[in-house]
Amino acid sequence: MLPPVQTLLPLLFDENECIRTLTVSGVFYATLHCPSCGDIMQANVGALRFRCRKRSCESGLSIRSHTFFYGSRLKCSQILYLGYLWLNRNSQTQAINATGCSPNPVTAFFGHFRTRVATTLDDEETYACGPGVVVEIDETIL
Repeated sequence: MLPPVQTLLPLLFDENECIRTLTVSGVFYATLHCPSCGDIMQANVGALRFRCRKRSCESGLSIRSHTFFYGSRLKCSQILYLGYLWLNRNSQTQAINATGCSPNPVTAFFGHFRTRVATTLDDEETYACGPGVVVEIDETIL
């Protein structure tokens, strides 16, 4: 069961709190290897960027790089709110109305959420029963 939206208000509606929570929980990386020189890049959460420390390089990347949030113009808090709405089985129309987002990103993220869940279920072993539970399967169904 999902927590009520009131308990998640800062995460879903305050972008700074959302970024802080994603950073603290390890969703956003603290360091990355610079794609230009291979040196370690440190995250600057306030600037939402990684910056290479090498003076000869000084490459930069978005803090969203290599995460689920990369490539979207939506705020991270908006994406999490879409996820919350999707988990609560809201329709795309309801999500569009609740977030003020246009239909294309809502459709895209609802598809991403479905894909992620389906991939996770395919990758993990799933069981239809537990210890001491007998399941009868009619071979005509197979």
